[in-house]
Amino acid sequence: AEKAFWGRFTHANKLHLGKTLRDIYSYDLTSAYPSTMLVNKFVYVYDKKLNDKEIKEIYDKETRKLKNTENTGYLLKIKFKDLKATHGISIISKHKVDNITYPDLKKDKVWYNEYRKPEDYFIDNGRILEAKSLIYYCYDIEFNYLSDFYDWSDVEFLEAYSGEKEWLTTSDLKTICYFYTKKSVHKKQCKEYEKLRDANVNNKDEYEKYNLLLIEETQKLNYSKQILNSVYGCSAMNFVKYFMEDDEIENKGYTHKQVVEAYFKDNKNKNENRPQDVSTFHIGGQVTAYVRAIILKAIKKMDYDAFVYSDTDSIKFMDEDGSIRKIFDNEINKEMRLELDNAIKECEIDTS
Repeated sequence: AEKAFWGRFTHANKLHLGKTLRDIYSYDLTSAYPSTMLVNKFVYVYDKKLNDKEIKEIYDKETRKLKNTENTGYLLKIKFKDLKATHGISIISKHKVDNITYPDLKKDKVWYNEYRKPEDYFIDNGRILEAKSLIYYCYDIEFNYLSDFYDWSDVEFLEAYSGEKEWLTTSDLKTICYFYTKKSVHKKQCKEYEKLRDANVNNKDEYEKYNLLLIEETQKLNYSKQILNSVYGCSAMNFVKYFMEDDEIENKGYTHKQVVEAYFKDNKNKNENRPQDVSTFHIGGQVTAYVRAIILKAIKKMDYDAFVYSDTDSIKFMDEDGSIRKIFDNEINKEMRLELDNAIKECEIDTS
């Protein structure tokens, strides 16, 4: 699970290195991780190891994607052969793979340099452009967008585990909704106080009044942000390691869920306020995978030379004719809004 876990997709387009770019636009995801935790189902425990027959049933060779992932999630250890990036952006980090081998270098090429390492030709900013073979670890969420950016001659599923996808606990969802709403209200109020303060720059008393109100409202805004961020932070903690080592779990045949239950039972008398609902390490890994999928989906819709930079929850791009902004407004934003409304309705969350 730890090898399948990685965070944001931070990448700069090498085509624009050393250039001064103007008229750059930005697309930002609001509270990317918390909102993703609201609109998606997650696997708490990957408790079933798939056999070869079951793997063949879930993998579609034509689309090169996994099937039936709406209610079932997968944790994969896979081997790619003849992997090659088909888009200007490469995704897979060389630090997240095992047993990588590179294609043979053609020494007759003008760009060949005997003093450079083979990986210098096949790695872009730490990410793999091409490999003869490698072993990779990922969730189904990530696997299903790899084919949009890579081609390969063969993929072998060395290990595959499945688990049921579920909504987060009711307490988690209500906490996210509550503080997300609070954050939005405080943010709006901060802008209003800032506007009123600046409008009274020549009136000392009024200026100081609105400045104090702005400071107080900013503190409330920051608190709401911290709580929202902590919900994701807790989901990304592999706290089970503090209770029982992995080999002990495996030797005794315990599932991750059983270890979590045992942890709280063992500590119940030590801390009566200890929460009974808890997120596991897998949740954090899936959250980051979902957010990367949104960012990469947006990047895929634009020409590579229009893309400038991306990080956790934003993309910078050039858009002279406004076509990319229309895609965000008419497709991606509407789709995310619909997903959020459907999730709130299905989970019966009161947002009033």
